[in-house]
Amino acid sequence: MSHKSKITKVKKNSEGDITDVMLNDGKVYPIDDAIIMAKDDLIEGVNVGKAKNGREYLRSNPNGELEDNLDNLPIFYFKLFILVFWTINTYILFPYRKSIFIPF
Repeated sequence: MSHKSKITKVKKNSEGDITDVMLNDGKVYPIDDAIIMAKDDLIEGVNVGKAKNGREYLRSNPNGELEDNLDNLPIFYFKLFILVFWTINTYILFPYRKSIFIPF
């Protein structure tokens, strides 16, 4: 019995293009790897389309639901961004505040 993963979150660039996907197991893959995985039938609910210029892209299977379209999924950010923000907040904005450890 094969177990298919499901895309739960996406990461977008400044133009709004999806660059990475997060699966239900928490693993993150670049969009090109996710396209290969979708072709190998390892991700449920998506298929691979081809643009006029020949570029392949990932899209949700049509089902009449807007909320599960890839563009409407929650956005995630890498933990590095959170760590940098926390570091700036702790050491630059509030240098006298007691440091705490936040495990990631």
